[in-house]
Amino acid sequence: MPRGWFLMGISFSQEKEGRGKFLAQELLYQKDFGYEEWIYSGDYEKAGIDSVLHPKTCLVRSGPSLKKKRGLLRQFDCDHRILTFLGSPHQLERNLSGTRERVNFEQRIPEAEEPIAILLETQEGDSFWGFYLTGLKDQLPSFVWDRKALKWNPIKEIQEKDRGSLFLWKRAFSN
Repeated sequence: MPRGWFLMGISFSQEKEGRGKFLAQELLYQKDFGYEEWIYSGDYEKAGIDSVLHPKTCLVRSGPSLKKKRGLLRQFDCDHRILTFLGSPHQLERNLSGTRERVNFEQRIPEAEEPIAILLETQEGDSFWGFYLTGLKDQLPSFVWDRKALKWNPIKEIQEKDRGSLFLWKRAFSN
């Protein structure tokens, strides 16, 4: 296991009024401190090929394990922080926590309203981290992202080679 790492994801969606909404998540792991997760959401507006992000609410959670619920450290209004997402290359000028500049996004996938997560190898074993995972419990994902073909492929079981891959769940009406 490395001593530390950083992951980030952003989800963009269009609202009916033509305004855009975004949700961003950062996950930072440091061996000595555990996991810290930043979640922020707000509006965005297009500026050519770039997008200007206007965060409204921010949460910071922390804990020693990725598999267990992380405690809320703080929640705050962050509308004073404006970020720019560069359209080419896909980069965020800096992350909200201020620990990184020029955050590169290596994978870009089509908009989905279903839960999306990455499979990570942690000290507690494999674990999913991502968007909209509440309520899934032990439900396995339905699709895995094919980086070469740029499409979702059905999946029957998760294999060791799938670590670092993106997964998509199809929610049943009951969940």
